[in-house]
Amino acid sequence: MDDIEDAYLHLDKTMYDFGKIRIKKTPKITIELEIENQGMLPLVILKTDVSCGCMSVDFPKLPILSKEKEKLTVTIVTKDQVGVFNKPIFIKSNAVNDVVLIRILGEIVK
Repeated sequence: MDDIEDAYLHLDKTMYDFGKIRIKKTPKITIELEIENQGMLPLVILKTDVSCGCMSVDFPKLPILSKEKEKLTVTIVTKDQVGVFNKPIFIKSNAVNDVVLIRILGEIVK
């Protein structure tokens, strides 16, 4: 990839499909995502938007420098949920690609 003058948020994977999840065995799903700034300017994650109160995202609060990698942690509480789910997460940043979408799929069964 050619050098991008601005910040650029890169994720190796933007969709996670967990298939069938047994609610008793997996009361909580935790996903660690590696994000990389492939641009030249520092990347600042401004906020994350989740689709329901069962999800939370912990993201780096400090700027991510050029070519640096950081972790973003997504937690989904599966308790009190049953059925198929398709949960989007939006990452808003100062990058050229200022909004990045992640999808988490699966089915919670008893």
